[in-house]
This record gives sequence, C-alpha cells and structure tokens, in this order.
Amino acid sequence: AMKISVLMSWIGLILMALASSWLTGCPPQSGMLQVINDIDPPLVELYITTAAAEDWGSNLLDSPLPKDWLCEIEVEPGLWDIFSLNAESGGRMITGVKVDPHKTQSVYVSSMRDLDAEEGKGAGEETGESSSGALAVTGGEDGYACSIMQ
Repeated sequence: AMKISVLMSWIGLILMALASSWLTGCPPQSGMLQVINDIDPPLVELYITTAAAEDWGSNLLDSPLPKDWLCEIEVEPGLWDIFSLNAESGGRMITGVKVDPHKTQSVYVSSMRDLDAEEGKGAGEETGESSSGALAVTGGEDGYACSIMQ
C-alpha cells in the first residue's frame, strides 16, 4: 500500500504544477517581444498576432507610445506579425518575427515596412473603429498585456 500512496502524492504534485501553470496562463517556454518606437510620431495602435492568425485582434496600447519608449509583451515561441499605426495614421508592419523560448526579441519600428497606402491582413476598417478608444484595452481576448516602459 505504501508504494501506491507515494505514487498518488507524486501524481498530485504533478497535477498541481500543471494546474498552477494553467492558472497563470503563461506558458513556461514563453519569450518576450519588444516593440521599440524609435521614430516620431507616437504610436497609437499596436497589434501583435501569430503569423497564422487571420485578423489583428485588439489594440495593445491603452495610451500612445512616444518615441524612445517600448512595449513589451510575453508571447509563446514561434513566428509573430506586428502592425502599428502612428498618430498620423501611418501604418507599419513586419511579419514572421521569430521569438525563441526564454529570449527577448526586439523590433524597432523604423525597421518595420512602411505601409502607406498598402493594406495588411484585415487591418482596414476594423483598426479605424478601434481608435474610438472603446476597444483600445490593454490585453485583448488572448489575455496578452503590453507593458510600456522607457
């Protein structure tokens, strides 16, 4: 009977460890993605999605991101697409940014492709609507939060 009880407590520990990682919602392998705004004007909208996603989801900025400030977000390893919109409605995009486990990947806004008149994936009218501020909540359905720092 001894062996079984030891085994049970062992399984209990494993389940607890699994449950706690589920609750925090942060995959243990996650990496960090930093979007660094190194140019004017400030960014007013920022979207980060997996390369496979069909649309951009929610705006990650709840306040403008001035020059020399960055937005940092914890993401799962893999390929990510980033779309930004500045205060003058200038859009920039970069696709296929690789994030490795436990590493921080920095992306400078100046290095992103200037879209001007080009359209990204599903970034037409939807992004226009969310600039009303009603939807401009940090996080979004995926629970990603963007930490802004200088």
